[in-house]
Amino acid sequence: MSDKSRQRQREANKDQTLRQRRGNLVLFSCLALCVLAGFAFFKSGQRHKKPGIAGPTVFKTPTSFAELCALPSEQLEQCDIAFMNLLCAEGLRGSEKLNVKECLARLDGIAKQVKFETDRHYYRFRQKPDEFNQSEGYYRMMMMATVIQQDFGIHYNPARVRLPFEPQETSEEFFSNSQDIFIHGLTREKGTGTCSSMPVFFVAVGRRLGYPLKLVRAKGHLFARWDEGQRSFNIEGTSVGFVAHPDEYYRSWPFPFTAEEEQAESYLKPLTPAQELATFLSIRGQCCFAATNWLYALGSFSQAYNREPQSVGNQKLFAWCERKVFEAGALPKRAALQFALRALELPDGPMRQQFAARKAALQAMNMVEVDTLQIETDLAALEAEIERYKTSRKAP
Repeated sequence: MSDKSRQRQREANKDQTLRQRRGNLVLFSCLALCVLAGFAFFKSGQRHKKPGIAGPTVFKTPTSFAELCALPSEQLEQCDIAFMNLLCAEGLRGSEKLNVKECLARLDGIAKQVKFETDRHYYRFRQKPDEFNQSEGYYRMMMMATVIQQDFGIHYNPARVRLPFEPQETSEEFFSNSQDIFIHGLTREKGTGTCSSMPVFFVAVGRRLGYPLKLVRAKGHLFARWDEGQRSFNIEGTSVGFVAHPDEYYRSWPFPFTAEEEQAESYLKPLTPAQELATFLSIRGQCCFAATNWLYALGSFSQAYNREPQSVGNQKLFAWCERKVFEAGALPKRAALQFALRALELPDGPMRQQFAARKAALQAMNMVEVDTLQIETDLAALEAEIERYKTSRKAP
């Protein structure tokens, strides 16, 4: 090979080496850019990620009633029904010594005993299934009721029983002591309760055993349901012994209801976790009202309405409580003014639109930092003018 040929070969090899180096450099640069871009995208996502929207949200068990109320409804499925019920009893009359951990431990112990006795007597179901409606669920709930009532002495509070000829308790009397309304009263030695707590108690124990139990509402009443889809039956938690009423029974007891009420209040349907919480919040509101804790009652009814806004009952309870709190003079000034403006009735006639515009203007002023004394003065003037206008229209 000549010198020129060797020179050309050396130059060709040099060019190939440079091209390989350039290719490797480009490849490395691309990889580096991809890594950097991915890292930047990750960090950007970390900076802009919103809880509950981007990425999985980690469930944090609430430790107080306030934290429970702050939970999104979709996270309530991860909350034990007993835990929700106990937190809703926080701060009520009759729950001064409430210890949530001890109550939950007591429930766990009861569930363990129910399982032991249910397994021990299971041969009875195998030998004579007809005695249990050919239903293993029926057998299991019958055993649960037996163990709860006979082994643990848990029953409906006899002092709350009213015969047909006796006067019924008022709402203030019924909700006067949270021990009979929430399940902490049932976790005591030989605990007692009512229809507000005993069905919840049955559901809480059963779910600890993996039973498909649901909480169900009738008008002024709660009961439990073993719900396997096509095969289900109801459990009346307040009875002595085990009683399973059909749905039709609850259409007339304890209070009859219309088809419209059944639809609006989800009567005779298994409650969702959000509806369970709404029920407990409504009961809490009644307990607060019975103790004349007006604003706490209003807050609870507001939370119940927020969890289940389609419920006409929740709407009415909130409106009723708001009026009562207003009449008691317990509303904060701006809230009282807003209620008074909303309740202000406008007369018919040619001046109605003008009055409506002034009312709307005052409502808007009350929502910003305008002196409440000025709004109060203007509202009094508007009320006086409306009365004069109504009087003038009645004059011959």
